[in-house]
Amino acid sequence: MKNDLTFRLLRLWHLRYAVIGIVYTDDWSGLFSLENKEKIIPAGEYDVELTYSKKFSSEFPYRYFYFVPLLKNVPKRKGIRIRIGDYYRDCSGSILLGKYASIPTESVDESTFAYESFMHYLRRRNIMKFKLIIEEKDK
Repeated sequence: MKNDLTFRLLRLWHLRYAVIGIVYTDDWSGLFSLENKEKIIPAGEYDVELTYSKKFSSEFPYRYFYFVPLLKNVPKRKGIRIRIGDYYRDCSGSILLGKYASIPTESVDESTFAYESFMHYLRRRNIMKFKLIIEEKDK
């Protein structure tokens, strides 16, 4: 299994309750990201591993969401995942993915589609581990 892939999350808009960014690689245009502003993950580099999630396998038993990206070594936090969700209140500190982003509603849309696209990208390359670099737009 390959693990030499690096994704970048570039935070574009810090809003009242949420932070919207874009997740991408050098060869993939990417998707929008959404984080809860109160539970934002510190900027930096993180190892990410696809790990089994009992919660997501029970919520989505008809899909292939059993292995969900888990960020490692997030300071003072654990269980931080990249996952499905539309609104900042859905985040619980995790990163949500969306095909579209809405600044007025501080949300992402078509999250299931976006997550499936993300996971398909990983599966096509047989990737179970990767790096995620989180950056601010102004830096």
